Amino acid sequence: MSDPEAGSVDRFAPRGNLRTRAVRGGAVTLGSQGAKLVIQLASTAVLARLLTPEDYGAVAMVTALLGFTILFRDLGLSIATVQRDRITHEEVSGLFWINVLSGFVLMLIIVGCAPLVAWFYRRSDLLWLTYAYAGIVPITSLGGQHQALLQRSMRYGSLAARDIISLIAGVAAGIVCGYNGLGYWALVIMQATTSVVGVCALWWQSGWRPGPPRWAAGLMPLLRFGGTVTLSNVLAFLVQGLDSILLGHFVGAGGVGLYNRAQSLLLRPLDQFMPAAMNVATSAFSRLSSDQPRFERSALQLLAMVACVGGWVVTLVMGTAPWLVALLLGSRWDAVVPILTVLALFAFVRPSASLLGTFLVVRGEPMKVVRWRALSAPVTIAALMAGLPWGPVGVGTMMALSGLLVRTPLFFWYASRGLKIAPGRLFRSCLHYVFSGLLAAIVLIQMRVEWSPEPALLGLVSYAALGTVLYATLVLCRPQGRALVRDMRALVGSLLVDRHKESGKAAAPGVG
Repeated sequence: MSDPEAGSVDRFAPRGNLRTRAVRGGAVTLGSQGAKLVIQLASTAVLARLLTPEDYGAVAMVTALLGFTILFRDLGLSIATVQRDRITHEEVSGLFWINVLSGFVLMLIIVGCAPLVAWFYRRSDLLWLTYAYAGIVPITSLGGQHQALLQRSMRYGSLAARDIISLIAGVAAGIVCGYNGLGYWALVIMQATTSVVGVCALWWQSGWRPGPPRWAAGLMPLLRFGGTVTLSNVLAFLVQGLDSILLGHFVGAGGVGLYNRAQSLLLRPLDQFMPAAMNVATSAFSRLSSDQPRFERSALQLLAMVACVGGWVVTLVMGTAPWLVALLLGSRWDAVVPILTVLALFAFVRPSASLLGTFLVVRGEPMKVVRWRALSAPVTIAALMAGLPWGPVGVGTMMALSGLLVRTPLFFWYASRGLKIAPGRLFRSCLHYVFSGLLAAIVLIQMRVEWSPEPALLGLVSYAALGTVLYATLVLCRPQGRALVRDMRALVGSLLVDRHKESGKAAAPGVG
């Protein structure tokens, strides 16, 4: 007789055509990210007028110094659940209780570190801000395995609904608090509300409930895999968060606030399509890891798509930076424009590098990502120290140039060995879109010198349209770009055919 508990997890295995579910899931995620972008941009425009750079800077200072501890609340176990070919109810329950325990332990560690945060930044008010963030950690640890099971079964519609509902609730709470003069506490309350609503939605949507705490026989391999993923994430956070930590110590909350808003404006549009690519890579590519020719073909195709879309997004951000800042943040944030422009240089290649790291993880090679982050840390630290004397603009410039010219090219070569794909093929899948985006952005920036329309909305719309036409022209002028468009059309066409076949099968029992 089959174990009923095991069956409760078997229903989270992906059903039907893997390619169809992956593409549909990517489309659903992309659509939901578009809705989230609208909500986030509206909230940014409102909160930036209710709060100050110092408010954003205070929160960024705390999260930069202690945010790495939050990476331990999941211990990489959600990815282990998604990546595993077969997993039982007892194993998932064991992982859930380990996540809960790690969340409470981390809360106590952060509480203990709160006086050190206040001492490091020489601000006593950060003590209570740190306590508040400590309280959010155990809440988020309650939903990790529920989200992993939904992602494992490629139920992206459920995940999208959860993201939007929790985001709306958090934004509403943050705006009300900001309007009532709570300062940076509005940002804390916004995050806490988003976390609580998100966890409740995950429990309701998944329908899965953990069993009693006990050790399952297959937990150790999952813990080893998750531990390696966590170590990789911690290394990345420690190195990448140094910019905000050192700016906060040497420049102050105002400089960190400007730098943080520039990063947010840049990463927010990129974050609208990257989750779709990451979901497909994590859920679908882990099932292709044993089929090297198919894995390589699919990986190169997805990498090219990510590079193409990312190049277009970054081109528009660089080309419309003054109007983007004026509309979303207001006139007192003008100093964000040069920081945003220089940070965008690295953003041309950042999505592709992130996707390669995900490919290594789903191939069961998370330790290779750990080694790379340890090896690349000296380059990042050297760039940061070189730019620090010139403040946020100097840090942004050196971090971006080191990422664009040194770290990413070396990582492509390094990742090619773990993925067993020739490095030349990886480079060729992305370079055309990087060069097209850089050229289009340079042209737009030069055009702004001669023609800078007002009001800000007119400038944003005009240059966004010009940037889109220019980028598309540059992409399509080479065979590689035209081939990508044909691939995307074929992918959509095959999706429609598969959907038609599934509809026919569903209707068949009622015929004749």
